[in-house]
Parts: sequence; C-alpha cells; structure tokens
Amino acid sequence: MTDFTEFKRMNYFKGFFTTADDWKVEQGYHREKLRLHNRGLHTPGVIRGVASGLRVRAAGGLNLEVLPGSAVDGDGNELYLAQPRLLAVTAPVAASRVVYVAIRYFEAEEERVVNTAMPEYSGFKRIKEAPELFLSESRPDNLLEIELARVDLQPGVTVISDPADPAAPAVNQVDLRYVQYAGAVAGAASGKLTPDLQERLVQLMGRTRKDFAALSLRFQSPSANDVRQAAITIEMLARAGLLGDGELAGLVASLADAERDTGQEVGSVYTGLAGTREWQDYSDSVVRLQDAVESGLAADILTRQDEVAEAARELSEVVLILPLAVAGGGETVAVTGEEGIVSLDASTSHGFGGRTIALYQWDLKESIAAPVANAGTGATISTNNDETPILLDASGAKASAGAVITKYIWDKK
Repeated sequence: MTDFTEFKRMNYFKGFFTTADDWKVEQGYHREKLRLHNRGLHTPGVIRGVASGLRVRAAGGLNLEVLPGSAVDGDGNELYLAQPRLLAVTAPVAASRVVYVAIRYFEAEEERVVNTAMPEYSGFKRIKEAPELFLSESRPDNLLEIELARVDLQPGVTVISDPADPAAPAVNQVDLRYVQYAGAVAGAASGKLTPDLQERLVQLMGRTRKDFAALSLRFQSPSANDVRQAAITIEMLARAGLLGDGELAGLVASLADAERDTGQEVGSVYTGLAGTREWQDYSDSVVRLQDAVESGLAADILTRQDEVAEAARELSEVVLILPLAVAGGGETVAVTGEEGIVSLDASTSHGFGGRTIALYQWDLKESIAAPVANAGTGATISTNNDETPILLDASGAKASAGAVITKYIWDKK
C-alpha cells in the first residue's frame, strides 16, 4: 500500500506553469482515488467476465498457459493481462508437492529518453503496468498475490493435464477449485476469513454434504437433507469470499440446528439406533459444535463441524438387525349366528424394533359366498422398547354370513 496521506488535486488557472512534479501529483490523485474505491467496495480476486478470466489450462508437457483477464488485489490495484502467457513447471524429484500459479501487481518504466546535452532532463516516457505471473510452493495470500490455479505434482510427472471433472481434479491436473473471485464487500462486514480458513471451510462443507447424503440414504430424515442444502449454501458463500468470522458463526448455528434435528429424527424413527455408541457420539458432537458457535472462534467452529461430519458418516454405517415379530398363539372362535362379538387376546404378541402394529385381518372360512367383514375401529400402537405386550379390543369387529374368525395378521410398518 502506498504512503498516500491526503487528497489534493491540481487547481489550474491562466498562466499556470506546470512541472513534472505537478503531473505526478495529478496522476497520484486519480490513482489513489481508484485504489480507495477498489479497497473499500470490492474484495480482491479475479474479475469475472473480462476476457478469459485469467483461466489456467494445460499447454502440453509440464507447461501451463494463463489466458487473458483481469483481477484486483488487496491494495486496490487493477491487474490486467492482455495476452496469454506460458509458464514452465519443474517436476519434483523425490516427494510430491503442490505448485501454485499466482499473479501480482507490477509496473516498470519504459521508453527512456536521453538528453546528452542536459542529462538531468533524461527519463522514461512511460510506466507500464504489467502484472507478474509466477509459480510458488507457498499458498498465495489472495491479498497481494492472487491464486489462479494449483497442481498437485507427483515425482516423475511428465505431463500436466486438464481434469475431466473440474470439481474433482486428480494429481498432476490443473485445479481451479480455489480461485477467489472479486466481489462486493457488503457480505463480509466482520472481516474476511484468512485464505487457510476459507479453503478449509470449502473442503469441510463438501465433506459434510457427502457424509449427510450417506446418512440420509441409510436412515431417511428430512433434516439430513436440510443439512446438505445448508452446507451447499455455506460452500458457495465461502468460494465467493463473502464470509467473515461473524457470518460463519451465524450460518453454522443454523447448520447445527438442522444437525441436531437430524439426530433426533433418526433416533425416534429408528429406535434401534438410539442406544448405539455411534448415535450418542453424533449427539455429543453436535452439542460441542453448538458450544463452539457460541464462542465465535472460526477455527474452533470448523474443528467441531468436522467432528459432526465424521460422526454422521460413522452413524450411516451402523448395521441394524431387524428382529422378527411374534404373532402369538392362534385361536379359532365360532359364532352361531350371522354375526357375533369377538374379543381377541393379543397378550402373547409382540412388536419389535420400534415397529408399529397397524392392523389385523380376518381369515374367513366355510362361507359359500365371500362375505364382507367389518374389521371394527383400527388402532395404532407404538413401542418404546424392543418389545411390549399388546392387548387388542376387537369388540367392534364383526364377521357376516356365518363365517368363523380364525386368526389375525400383523402388518409391520
């Protein structure tokens, strides 16, 4: 950042005699006004929609090509690359390493004019603003150095390629997932996350999506899908550079609420889960996350959310052995007339694993024509434990045409 301390513009008047210093002051005024605007109203990063957006692609062998585009840095400097440029990458020899492609502001004097008679009047006619492209093994700060791509290079690599799936690049392929794009600062009132935390948040939300998708496939829960949607939203905001510590805490608070509801839902519907170590670990991890959200520390929040995602994955892998239902002993009841009142004793019947006995059915025998049976009033009975005795009152049920009620059948749901 420059040492500019105040804004003073030139005030021209008739007879004003200008010098080189006057023109430098005039240029400085406008340059600093522009930088102030960029620093105050825009976040640093690649500017979308300008030329090819500084996209990096493989150019054969170990070469990378950076296409034309523009960016703005943390000092408010505008970086403009007018022509494509090639960068040659050196393959690692022993260990793998990540190489970052980055751009930073640079200017140089050009077109020197030499006055041999009066050397003090010599100088350069132009200052060229030409951004510097470079390779680094250190992650750019995305303030004065803007990341354009990265490549996870393996020893002995001879070719760098473009990924078939840009969302999941492999080793030795151009990775554009962490490019930061310039935007408005309105969404980051509490200050931006550091590049390390921002990258960690993007990766964590991607993992959260996958772990809760696995949990939802095994144990259906509406709130598990809410978690996935919330994770997608947070990931998009992080990629756009619109999150600070305050925004992160607020968003993860909502995420944690959905994760809490998920645990309660699967524990209620799948009662066999509620007593497992994995379910308890999941519930405890959500409580720790909610405590971390109260503290507001971004690093602690991400650590706790990582624990929740891990617990969700482990919970999704729990195998429940579904027990069989015992229908109890059968009983045949005969009626003398066309209809009769029957009382069924279901005290020896049990429902297991949180199953609900939803209905029973008449098996009608010895009737010439298929009679119409009135099953009476239905009742839904839920069990809290693995099993429980159940007594059914069938006084409202009737069988017509002299049929005999011989048995009832459990419909387990």
